[in-house]
Amino acid sequence: MTLTQDQQKLVEENMGLVGKVIKDKVHGLDQLRFFTYDDLYQIGCIGLCKAASSDKGGCFSTFAYRLIWNEICSALIYANRRAGRECAFGFGQNRSGSH
Repeated sequence: MTLTQDQQKLVEENMGLVGKVIKDKVHGLDQLRFFTYDDLYQIGCIGLCKAASSDKGGCFSTFAYRLIWNEICSALIYANRRAGRECAFGFGQNRSGSH
């Protein structure tokens, strides 16, 4: 994704939103099996860039907050589904079926 100068500036000015979304919405961060805080921050930054690239005016921070949260949720859902499939298909087991 390529951002214009104005969009890049909008992202830079709103980077704090990513940390705010994680603080407000992600509880039990130390119990997440798949992602560290830094991982979630990077995922949230992708959401922020998507918000900047699709901004149509209005209150950007409200719009960006939702897109950041949606991006984090999508990543968590994908990771949980993938982990469930790995368990269902027996990954991590040897040929005798034990762990």
